[in-house]
Amino acid sequence: MIIAVVTPWYPSQARPVSGLFVKREVDALDGIGEEVRVIHLDRDLPDGAQARQTVGGVKVLRIGMNPANPFSVMKAVAPLRAAVVGVDVVNTHAISALPVAAAARFPVPWVHTEHWSALSSPESASALLRTVRPGFAALLRLPDVVVAESERLAAPIRQFRGNRTVELIPCIVPAPNQLVPRRNEGGDPTGSVPIRLVSTGGVIPRKNPLLAVHTLAELRDRGVDASLRWIGEDEQKSEAIRLASDLGVDAKFLGALSPQQVQEELASADIFFAPTQGENFFVAAAEALVSGRPICASDQGGHTEYADPAFSEIVSEQTPGAYAEAIIRLRDKTRGVTAAEIAATVERRFTAETVARAYVGLYGG
Repeated sequence: MIIAVVTPWYPSQARPVSGLFVKREVDALDGIGEEVRVIHLDRDLPDGAQARQTVGGVKVLRIGMNPANPFSVMKAVAPLRAAVVGVDVVNTHAISALPVAAAARFPVPWVHTEHWSALSSPESASALLRTVRPGFAALLRLPDVVVAESERLAAPIRQFRGNRTVELIPCIVPAPNQLVPRRNEGGDPTGSVPIRLVSTGGVIPRKNPLLAVHTLAELRDRGVDASLRWIGEDEQKSEAIRLASDLGVDAKFLGALSPQQVQEELASADIFFAPTQGENFFVAAAEALVSGRPICASDQGGHTEYADPAFSEIVSEQTPGAYAEAIIRLRDKTRGVTAAEIAATVERRFTAETVARAYVGLYGG
């Protein structure tokens, strides 16, 4: 079977970490012996331009296209249509790929994998995205099958697709080569060890970094010593750093890190902390669990579907007090719990082979 993966997100020289989760699925399919061809709708190339390369044995065709520019989208239609000649199935990724895919009119089965958080959390999207949401979402009726990463995302997709097929396949979450024991696996009867919190994601309002900083101050006021290391970049980073300084709390905003560095940060942390306003699958939370770290997060995300209550705290009230109480509860109830016990709750659910074989079954292979 020859599979064409069409995606606006894929690692490139200009954007080396873009679409890593898509590349994981491509590599997983390749790893079980399927022939995969990647068609990257690359906004960094001139409209309609093409560039070919082979990455890790997988053929990658990059077609210049800016999804925000209708003229650019139309210039990509002909090269995209030509690129899928001879394939057995097309798997598009992300809602911004739908207009060009619809215009290309694929002559083979079409599977679409959706990731857009504005479908499941429209209140967290910008006014512009809320305006265009119905038009883009209507295009979700066109593919033969739509794949969602979580039931949270599948539910609104079903509203647009009616009785057309919607399937659930999770993201791939690589496990660390070796689990690092938690600091308190032997127990901490005094509760005096400072809590090391870690978070991963853009420093943006939807991720609530300012609330995270205020939570540190709340913990301190309750006599609990805690620190936060936040991995990621974006618009609120400077504001969050200033707020941490003003409140006198230990919050470090580390910027973007490599996957290996992210693993090292998780390994040194006690709790993954995410007061987010909206996620779909929430890869970062799954990475924490796979690494054997408990999670404290809002109730706005797909993590609520796989996080074991024994090793997590899910918070519905978005206040520093509610999060501080949840972090203290999580510290206390996981004292002495091993990393292996936590990781076992998601063992094999998110492996490359599990996800790849789920897709192949969907493709009919």
